[in-house]
Amino acid sequence: MKSSQSTRELFSWKINIIDNMSYYKNFGLILSNPLWRVYLRWRYQRSIDDFKKLNFSPNFSKKDFTCLLCGVGNEVTAEEFIKFVLKRNSDPNIWMIDLGKEQIDAVKQMVIRKFPNLNIKVMQIDALKLESLIKKHTVDWIETDGLFEFFDNASIRKLLNIWKKLLTKEGFITTTATSSRWKLQEYFDNVKIWAGKVWLGVVVYSHTRAQMRQNFKSVGLKFVEGPTMLPYFKRYSLIP
Repeated sequence: MKSSQSTRELFSWKINIIDNMSYYKNFGLILSNPLWRVYLRWRYQRSIDDFKKLNFSPNFSKKDFTCLLCGVGNEVTAEEFIKFVLKRNSDPNIWMIDLGKEQIDAVKQMVIRKFPNLNIKVMQIDALKLESLIKKHTVDWIETDGLFEFFDNASIRKLLNIWKKLLTKEGFITTTATSSRWKLQEYFDNVKIWAGKVWLGVVVYSHTRAQMRQNFKSVGLKFVEGPTMLPYFKRYSLIP
């Protein structure tokens, strides 16, 4: 009896530890590194340049240019995204969403301090419910970094279809995914899943390069694939 009770108490303790973990604070240790800003600037520009391979030229200067950062991570990512857009359009409409309350609260405060006069909406919402927040065919650019890790392949395809509905006629998407084909992939997948559960308190999924390509193709997206600073990550630039 005592053994059974002890087991339940231990199990309950582990669950509470995961429930009380702060994804924002723990992952923020990485995102607060100055190199993260360098990476974001580099990756945004490379992803935009990649569209040349699709004979497509993103039009940042259009009137009422609207963009969506789908998953903010923290205020550092949000700030770099805003700055990148502002260099190309001085009066954009910017949406920023995330499921986590801590990161949303932090981003809201950053926007109030640094960009009080811009049209920036910061909302806490599940990405799979974006259609209840944003009108169809109103978003020119959707950007996210590493978001697919939190979705299985069926949910990724659902999310991609939602994004397609939100895009304007000349809209485009930039993103990244852990979709390598090298022989150490399985090892790093296991490390990622373990780190997500133990360190960040979240469930993450592994995806192969072939699976990600199939996800894009299955919803009718054309794409270009490129490297990032990490061999395990690929960048993708997509258009309908």
